[in-house]
Amino acid sequence: PNNPDYGDLKLSTVIRDFPHIDWPILVSNIADPDHGLFAHQDKSFDMYSASSQVGFTSFEVKEIGQSWMLQSKIDPRDKVLQVDQTYRDAAADTGTSKKTSKNTKKNKHEDTLATFTFHAPTFISMKRVNQVTNATKFASVFYVCPVGVGRSRFMAGGMSSIQVPRWLNHLVVLNFLDQDTYLLATQQKHVMAREAQELREILLLNEQEQKDDEQQQQQQPMIRLSTRRKMFCLASPTEKIAATIERFWDATLAQSPNRVTNLLKLDESGALLQGPPPRSVVLDRKTQTLDLCRDSQKTVRLCRRIQTWSRRIWIVLAVTKLFGYLQQQGLPLLMSSTPATTGSGPLRVALQLSKPLVLKTWRFIATSFILWMASYLAKKLEHEFYYKYTDDFRKRDMNKIPKEIWVDK
Repeated sequence: PNNPDYGDLKLSTVIRDFPHIDWPILVSNIADPDHGLFAHQDKSFDMYSASSQVGFTSFEVKEIGQSWMLQSKIDPRDKVLQVDQTYRDAAADTGTSKKTSKNTKKNKHEDTLATFTFHAPTFISMKRVNQVTNATKFASVFYVCPVGVGRSRFMAGGMSSIQVPRWLNHLVVLNFLDQDTYLLATQQKHVMAREAQELREILLLNEQEQKDDEQQQQQQPMIRLSTRRKMFCLASPTEKIAATIERFWDATLAQSPNRVTNLLKLDESGALLQGPPPRSVVLDRKTQTLDLCRDSQKTVRLCRRIQTWSRRIWIVLAVTKLFGYLQQQGLPLLMSSTPATTGSGPLRVALQLSKPLVLKTWRFIATSFILWMASYLAKKLEHEFYYKYTDDFRKRDMNKIPKEIWVDK
């Protein structure tokens, strides 16, 4: 998809399928700056959050033709982090805590506004805009596309002065996405089951349950839900964004083509009651990213080649070192009479070329270490494109919250 015009900024992209997350749930998650602080331990989200002391500079909801858009602007100073810093300072002053200050910094964005835009139903952008020139140095853009009820495709990009290769972008973004993907998958069971239940109640009230799919589709524009409005408690000042978007979903989701029919079929089959599959399935990077992206596939193939050739080269070096050792022990005939070493084949050439690397023991050790390191790093890089984010990783990330985001009082 095309992105809005950001001047000379270049686009670095990522892609991922979410076969276990409904598109409205994923959009609402991206649109919640508060969650970024705790689910991702990413302090930059605080620029887009609001507080009782720092409200939105502007909050606008408008219809553009047949589309709907929400845009908010706010001072990008610290809000949640500022309160956290107050608690840390108070604890340090009273001597009740040895925690050091984590969030002491000057406001580096005095002339900018943190701008969030949701252009329904699929596009989100987040950027800091200079109030004078209306220019930006970086922007995050997201397209979340429905590919079925309960499934979505995530396409995102970063607009900046440099373009990062997609496979390298994936290394960072896949770890980021894994941090709360399973949480969203567990949420889906409850939200979609409640939505299906309310749809049945409305259809029963309107005496629509006995009519065929085509007649039901004709009635969908009249259906307005209250599922999300009743389920969620949105009390944070930032959640003015979330509350507005959830009301939009309640008013429009039943008009999405085939959603009512397919959602009710899923409900009838009992699929909505089963809950998400194991973490290894929900967070499977191979099927959700690697199989879709040729850039990443080339990177994985290169990693495997590096591992293979590192082992082969080391074997040649080891054989050459062994022959050299045998020669030193007075067994020169073994080196000179072996068929592989008396002809002009590739093994003889390899052995001859490798001699300078193994004549000295320290050279052999150094070369072996370099080959091992290359193989190790290639294997580690390859692993990034497969299931990685186990529960141990989740616990490690959760431990960062009291250290960096919100101090335990």
